[in-house]
Amino acid sequence: MSGEVMLEQRSAVMVLVDASWEDQNGTLQTTRARMENRSTSGACVRVARAIEVGAQLRIRSHWEQFTGVAKYCRLDGKEFLVGIQRDL
Repeated sequence: MSGEVMLEQRSAVMVLVDASWEDQNGTLQTTRARMENRSTSGACVRVARAIEVGAQLRIRSHWEQFTGVAKYCRLDGKEFLVGIQRDL
């Protein structure tokens, strides 16, 4: 059914992670980020600079690592919230 949104249970977390991606020029970028919530299929991280929607990200912490695609990036105060859909 097109247009139907599936809502998933999200767990609030406060985990420091490293976020890596290639920018528009193909240059590898890495920054510290704070994962604010996560679910089975995604996560939301807070970063100091914008990440292009569609960018392929690698998220790494002491406990886990995963890859995914930036689905949104919106300004929140002086930082950006980036929604990530995990790769299967």
